[in-house]
Amino acid sequence: MIEMIPVLPTGVVVHTDSLEDRALLQHYPLNSTAREFLTLIDGCRSLSSIAEQIAERYRQPREVVLKDLGQLSLELYHHGLLNWRETWHQRSTRWLLALRTRMLPAVYTWRSDPPLTTNTLLLLSWLYLEVWRAWLPVLSAGLLVAAVAGALLAVLPLLPLAYLALALCLTLSICLHEGGHLIVLRHYCGAGSGFFLRTGPLLRLIRPPLERPAAEIAVNAAGPLLPGSIGLLALIWHLLHPWPLDWLLIALFGVHLLQLLLPNPDLNNIVQALRSGHRGN
Repeated sequence: MIEMIPVLPTGVVVHTDSLEDRALLQHYPLNSTAREFLTLIDGCRSLSSIAEQIAERYRQPREVVLKDLGQLSLELYHHGLLNWRETWHQRSTRWLLALRTRMLPAVYTWRSDPPLTTNTLLLLSWLYLEVWRAWLPVLSAGLLVAAVAGALLAVLPLLPLAYLALALCLTLSICLHEGGHLIVLRHYCGAGSGFFLRTGPLLRLIRPPLERPAAEIAVNAAGPLLPGSIGLLALIWHLLHPWPLDWLLIALFGVHLLQLLLPNPDLNNIVQALRSGHRGN
């Protein structure tokens, strides 16, 4: 990790005596060493290079400074206040080592802050690109398998095109689900609130706590309802004008409505908000 490159997320701002997380509306106190470390982060230099510069300036052993900065950076990383970027050589080495040892490689999370806006179209456009960035390795591997299978089964143009249609619908349904949460959150908390943590193909919205139960219910329900409404419209359209591909839309978009019926984090948050609202009354 000492040769990896630390990167400050766009929603994290370094002040004279504190570190501000604009997305969560929080401030963290900083000492002089932590502030200098954060101001030296430029997205190009490794942790080792930054530690060496600080050690020379204060005439301290490089190993001691590197150990302290390593602990600090790990703490910031686990709180979503710092990203780690690998070089292509480091990433390749990590995967080759995983293949050699037959173990899963370490997966690093990456914080992505949406644009400072409440515009629905801009937020969904940005989020759709983020979903594709998260799913691109998996979908690319699937496309390769579909192309090989299509060649073996003599349906080369058809099978990859069907797979691409499936990939487009899948990524769009994920985008609308997470986008529903984000759009309603921005409505209640303003532009800049909330960020996404990307772990492999998974995206998770991290948001500040909501005091009003109605806002909590709206934010959690908006995720399943936005793509689920498309699934319902596809079902109605299928009943009026049947088309084989309607079932693809019904399945990929309508399945989100199950999150309002089956146990999952969204439904759990809604139930807790209803209980707190009932106790408040």
